[in-house]
Amino acid sequence: MNRGCGRYDGQVAKVHDTTEDSGDRQKHSPPAQHTRLPRLRTRVLIGVNAVLLVGVVALLATDYHVQLDDAIRNKLVGLDAEARIIAEAVDSLQHHGDEAIQGHVDRVCARMQESTSPGHHIAVQLGSIVFQARTHGRDSPTLLATLRAAGTAQNRTAIIDGQQVLVGLTRRQNITVFVSEQLRDVHRQVRRQLLWRLLGLGALGLTGALVVNIILIRSVTRPVSRLVEVVQRAAREDFSETVQPPPTAELAFLADEINAMSRALASAKEHRDHAMQQARRIQSHLLPA
Repeated sequence: MNRGCGRYDGQVAKVHDTTEDSGDRQKHSPPAQHTRLPRLRTRVLIGVNAVLLVGVVALLATDYHVQLDDAIRNKLVGLDAEARIIAEAVDSLQHHGDEAIQGHVDRVCARMQESTSPGHHIAVQLGSIVFQARTHGRDSPTLLATLRAAGTAQNRTAIIDGQQVLVGLTRRQNITVFVSEQLRDVHRQVRRQLLWRLLGLGALGLTGALVVNIILIRSVTRPVSRLVEVVQRAAREDFSETVQPPPTAELAFLADEINAMSRALASAKEHRDHAMQQARRIQSHLLPA
């Protein structure tokens, strides 16, 4: 009889040891490698921002070419208008002699400052006579030939001294006027506008990332942290906490399942504790006084 009680006592002790070992295992923290994994909101932010970055780069590249084409077109309109005005002046001055025409061409070109109109040059062909602005020392037969070639080109551009030059042109009876100007300022202006757009889009992107981050924290990170907390309490056999339904359908379904699991575990623990109490009472009756 004592041997039977000893075996039963050993079984009860084994149940206690098994329960304690199970509790110790449940108290273990998650594997350390999980803490090194990237957060969900980090992955989402990286993915969203990567797509936005590619889109913004493509948009800015397209916008740069569109803006550059518009700026060059507007510059060409301005140069053609200047050439027409000079042609009208030359037409009215041709009765005053070549010196009057040359003086007018030099004065007009001198008014164009190098800082605002880089590479500005004027060439006038009146019949067989050619007048070139001598203000900036650019007049040469080679330059005149380049302007003539650019005047017949589709894009009306030429390379002079390593710089891209845009050529305005007008013809009036026996008068042909070429007005050229470098495009470096046009490129610089468009790049400056592009930089401001880039800064604006960058600020907008940072604001968007902040908003997305806040939404993810409220919709995903905090609810998931709450779910983890309830599961960890359940691992310690603390079933007093339940999960309120999160604001998303998937997490709400998971919360319902965790609550159901906690209720089932709580019920199982209650039955186990009741069985243990009965076992102890039986043991106390069987053991000799």
